[in-house]
Amino acid sequence: MWSLEHDELMDRAIASAQSALFAAGRKQAPVTAVPDAASPTRTAAMAAVASRLLARPNSSVLGLFGSTPEVRVHLHALSRLFTFTDVLVGQEVPDLDGVTVAEPKDIVAGADIITVVGPGPELPYWYPRGHLHVNAISTLGRRLPRALLDRAMVSPDHVERARAAGECASLRETQVGPGIARLCASPAVAAQHRRHLTVFDSTGFVSADQVATAPGVCANAESVAS
Repeated sequence: MWSLEHDELMDRAIASAQSALFAAGRKQAPVTAVPDAASPTRTAAMAAVASRLLARPNSSVLGLFGSTPEVRVHLHALSRLFTFTDVLVGQEVPDLDGVTVAEPKDIVAGADIITVVGPGPELPYWYPRGHLHVNAISTLGRRLPRALLDRAMVSPDHVERARAAGECASLRETQVGPGIARLCASPAVAAQHRRHLTVFDSTGFVSADQVATAPGVCANAESVAS
């Protein structure tokens, strides 16, 4: 069970991540790479912000894949922004309360949002919903089927890193969409993609350490992705 303290910490992490992305996007400059491997909370917050930008606001079915405890943190972060009526998880996911274990193809076909954490078997391309949003978290470019990537708008956290070690590695340069910071600074552009397949390619490199405390940014970010 999550405590109120955990809820407050996650809310602050999401606000900080949103502020960081908003500031980076407003600067119209590449996001500076900062190692984030030691902060699952911040990584999950970034994925939650990406989902708020690119997934349908009424998304009600979440799919989770991954064998690390970080999956639990992602569930918590997303649950702060969406009301899920069902959470479908792969058999490898650690024990979680109130979830339904399902076959991968059923998760892909039934979810509005899917978060995949870490490397592992490639997911099946099994009749995904046209508006499906996927968070690919540190997958090393080996989890999402090419058929899905070819149809999706793929937004990386850091273009160079994603091209080297993310799902973007299998795509042509022209297939890589705008970075998540640009979309956070232009939420109307992000909203145009909500009716289609979208992917947030997260390599775990973000700019939060450098711009999250920028003066005035948090106030501006309140309206982003709302």
